Amino acid sequence: MMAALPSISLPGDCDRVKSRSDLKLMAEVQKTTVSAGEMTLRFIEFVRMHTHNTGMFLGRVPHPQTGKPQVNLDLAKILIGQLMAIEAKTRGNLNSDEEAVLTSSLAGLQADFAKASGQKTT
Repeated sequence: MMAALPSISLPGDCDRVKSRSDLKLMAEVQKTTVSAGEMTLRFIEFVRMHTHNTGMFLGRVPHPQTGKPQVNLDLAKILIGQLMAIEAKTRGNLNSDEEAVLTSSLAGLQADFAKASGQKTT
């Protein structure tokens, strides 16, 4: 017998997820209601949000509470690594717009990371 998943609070009209079958049902509903164009927009939005957050830790975006740049290279490195993992895992499965946004975001973040950490850029 599978252990029940902990309850997950979801926004909107969803109550709580109580089992793996609830998660499977949610996945099936999402598959049938999301168009390819909407999925592309969601992916690009995900990459841009991740890029923005990484930029904040590279000091290029002011911290929302202090208004001052904040540099945290350890967190920036983790977030860049996550985008690199997404790039590796989605290779060959992205459309040209998704690939262009991901590639350019990574290139900019890697250059900014090198600059912030004092490394030479190539």
